[in-house]
Amino acid sequence: MLPTISARSMPRLCGARAGIDESSFGPAAEEACTRKTEAMAANKTQSTVSSVEDFLDAVTPARRHDDGKTLDVLRRLIAIAWTRGDDPAAPAG
Repeated sequence: MLPTISARSMPRLCGARAGIDESSFGPAAEEACTRKTEAMAANKTQSTVSSVEDFLDAVTPARRHDDGKTLDVLRRLIAIAWTRGDDPAAPAG
């Protein structure tokens, strides 16, 4: 007989990715998995009308602003290289 697993321990076990049948842990554990799955269903990343440049222009302090601009340039360069089929990790030359 399987021991009863509390709802507190379920976040580690929920989901098909773990390959675990939650129903075998009892009704409380099954309910906890269902609640967690429903809570996680909404995507946290939401589209906005503002651009990356607008966001980075509003960032403070100045160092974070500059770091963000640098990372955006690097991201764009990598995206260009990948769309052309280049391997950005390959040595230059």
